[in-house]
Amino acid sequence: MLPVHLEHYGILIRCATRDDKPAWISLGEDVAEIFGNPNMPRDAEFHSYMEGKISKNEALIAVTQDTGECLGVIGFSKTHNRITWFGVFEKHRERGIGSELLRLALAQLDSSRSITVETYRAGYAPGEPARHVYHKFGFVDVDNTIYDHLGNPRCRMEIAPGNCRTVTSR
Repeated sequence: MLPVHLEHYGILIRCATRDDKPAWISLGEDVAEIFGNPNMPRDAEFHSYMEGKISKNEALIAVTQDTGECLGVIGFSKTHNRITWFGVFEKHRERGIGSELLRLALAQLDSSRSITVETYRAGYAPGEPARHVYHKFGFVDVDNTIYDHLGNPRCRMEIAPGNCRTVTSR
């Protein structure tokens, strides 16, 4: 299944490798403010997270086919059947890259079980694009009372077993 070449768009989506860590850190810098974690790129926990996802083949990266420029990354957990990290560089948003990353990550998970993600609550403007993509695939809000490890308000979203929507490439 992977890698996936989206020839029409000049994009390759593949499993992330250790060689991709600098690009992922750069993406972390780009999305740190939205995530409410300005120290993310320098955070030892973030670096450990990247290593773990890469070693388990639980991170996908979208890159341009011509230059290999990183466009976005998604992390997931097969064990916990959830999306764990998701970001697209601001300059590459609104092009369907996030949808492709999410579609391929969901294909790695077990649709016969609930699939979850902890993301931004409704009304947080910088998080609305992510919420829109999750809704497009069938995620619904199930818990608006949670907070991340930094105290930022979050929402748990879920796709019930068998309810994952098939979203085709643009």
